[in-house]
Amino acid sequence: MVPGDYSFRVRSRDHRRVAGDWSTPRPFTVFLENVKITSPAAKSVLPAGDGEISHVKFTWNTVGGASGYNFELTSADGKTKIVKTLQENFFEADLPATKTINWKVSATSESGTSSENFSTSEFSILGTKLATPDLEKPENLYVRKLNWKRPSEDSKFDISLSRYLPETKKWDQPKKIQDRKENSLDFEKNWPGGYWKVTVRAKAPDRQPSDLATMSFKVIKGDRSPAAEYVATVKKSIDRINGWYGIASYLLTMMSYQSLASFDSAVGGTGRLGLGWYSEKSAWGSLTTLDLSGFIASSKNYTFASLESVAIHRLRFRDSNELRSFAGVYMKELPVLLTPSEVAQKASNSSYQANTYKVAALGPLAGFEYWYSLTPKLGFQLNTCLYYSMLGMNLPNGGQSLVPQLSSQSGVLGSYRVTNSFTGLTGLTYRTDKLSYTDNYATRTNSPGIPNQVDVTVKGLYLHFFAEVSF
Repeated sequence: MVPGDYSFRVRSRDHRRVAGDWSTPRPFTVFLENVKITSPAAKSVLPAGDGEISHVKFTWNTVGGASGYNFELTSADGKTKIVKTLQENFFEADLPATKTINWKVSATSESGTSSENFSTSEFSILGTKLATPDLEKPENLYVRKLNWKRPSEDSKFDISLSRYLPETKKWDQPKKIQDRKENSLDFEKNWPGGYWKVTVRAKAPDRQPSDLATMSFKVIKGDRSPAAEYVATVKKSIDRINGWYGIASYLLTMMSYQSLASFDSAVGGTGRLGLGWYSEKSAWGSLTTLDLSGFIASSKNYTFASLESVAIHRLRFRDSNELRSFAGVYMKELPVLLTPSEVAQKASNSSYQANTYKVAALGPLAGFEYWYSLTPKLGFQLNTCLYYSMLGMNLPNGGQSLVPQLSSQSGVLGSYRVTNSFTGLTGLTYRTDKLSYTDNYATRTNSPGIPNQVDVTVKGLYLHFFAEVSF
């Protein structure tokens, strides 16, 4: 039958085929077919685009005899509502991210006949994916709480925590926590030490869940109380970093210089860069440093360099003391300044080059550093080092031989551990650099003579700035 409104009545006949009276007419309606929805699929989840808005196209199959369609849409929070009468079997709309959107559609004809029932469906639009939680690495092995940054104010977290079992070389069954509101998790006292792994996923209403954040960490076995942690962290104020580390320092002073020419108060300084290695599994380490020093005298700048490479041994005693002994080799150069009269005499010599030479020597060095921790951040250091020049590397002006000399450096520095990977120190350092050699006096002065010993001494009480950082 063609969809529309109808009525019917009936009457009966007896065995003689004699008809009775007609019944009262009864109206009825032939409805249009119910609409078959094609998209969005029921229970589907659509991603929001820029600005947390998604462009959605609603479609359904056409219905025979229909001249239009009644379309209604409502969001679960009631903030979005659309009612439309359409001619086509589709509708497009820009919708905000929301957890659930209910919509329905029915067909209608020109005579006013419609589908018997609305066809209904629902779907969700989720906002952009939440940022991956930023897990904070525990500062030490005394883990009592795990923390991470919250990607949004209304986010909750699904957490999985598992421990590595050395005997089976597998991870145990994870502890799972769902829908946690806090962006932290207490690490229970009864959980054993060892290697652990935590994964965290953030989720929030109307947002796509984040990617998994994963972090492995080590937990000390035994007492993890604040008192035990304090004793351990006090040691950390003097600990060097495990693995490769670098140093940078600068020493500034008014230095004195004695040689052929002398100055009592020349402005000077030393810049130092170094690269070293330490391991928690060994008491031994190493360090190589390069120095560039200089001073200004008589409006002239004089520079000289040195190179050191040492092996270091650490000896800890009690909870806050450490003695570091080191030994190695060094190469150092110092400037040799001529006196004004020697400069004048040498000016007449055809081989004259300049009024400054550099002497360089190689030799062993040895020293120690004593470190003491005051707090988990603060400490101080006492240090001394002796240098003994043994082999001449460069003896200027027809140099005959190196005369061995002893140089020294001593200082006291206060240390502050800024982060787990950066320590700063500052203090005072007294340093004496000496080199001696014999040269050809006649060549230097244009006068007859015999080999003459040249002594070079640089002294200074330095203001010392020092930084150490891990890689």
